[in-house]
Amino acid sequence: MIGVPQPSPYDISFRLAGIPIRISPMFWVITAVLGWNDGNLTEVAIWVVCVLFSVIVHEMGHGLTNKLFGRRPAIILHGMGGLCFSEGATLSSWKRILVLFNGPLAGFLVYLIIHNGLHGMKFSDPNVREFLTNLVFINLTWGLVNLIPIWPLDGGQIMGVVLQKVSSRRGLELTHGLSFVVSVLGAIYIYSRTNEVYLTMLLGMFAFNNFQMLQLMKHSHLTTDDSEEEWWKR
Repeated sequence: MIGVPQPSPYDISFRLAGIPIRISPMFWVITAVLGWNDGNLTEVAIWVVCVLFSVIVHEMGHGLTNKLFGRRPAIILHGMGGLCFSEGATLSSWKRILVLFNGPLAGFLVYLIIHNGLHGMKFSDPNVREFLTNLVFINLTWGLVNLIPIWPLDGGQIMGVVLQKVSSRRGLELTHGLSFVVSVLGAIYIYSRTNEVYLTMLLGMFAFNNFQMLQLMKHSHLTTDDSEEEWWKR
């Protein structure tokens, strides 16, 4: 399962719109590695800034929606991206779906603002072009990827909310089972078509995480006595 790094003396912490944000050192490391193309430090720095901005926008989409519904959100940026979690009253299914969807939606809005607002404009500075190109790519492509029905992506969590509404007993198991299948098929497809190692490994990690969850739930079923009178409520 994907873990969240514990606080360290090297974290950067601040608040935005009243929401606490903590950035783990591994966020900078992994983001810089992903942006390391030909060793151009200027391009790497631009990439890191673009990812930082885009991930915060995404997580603020989750966080502000949680806050709107009376919950207390907090955001962590770590090696695998970002995470928004919150405390407070349990949300209804439609509110949970709205919280999950508004992360990618915030990124899509950034994409639309740049794409439509700057359409046809010419920028002579290559760094400005690089900056805007990165923002368009990250907020559109990563937003679409995040909606793929694979847990723990937003799309996978939305699928989980829907399936648990359909079947309170088997919904979570179906969520991880379908996520496992989609992750495996996606990893095979991506690697066979593009030889993209990072994305293939990421999908492989998702497949492993969902397989682990399935094993945990299988063990839970084996150790549960279904002869209990109210087994169906679990």
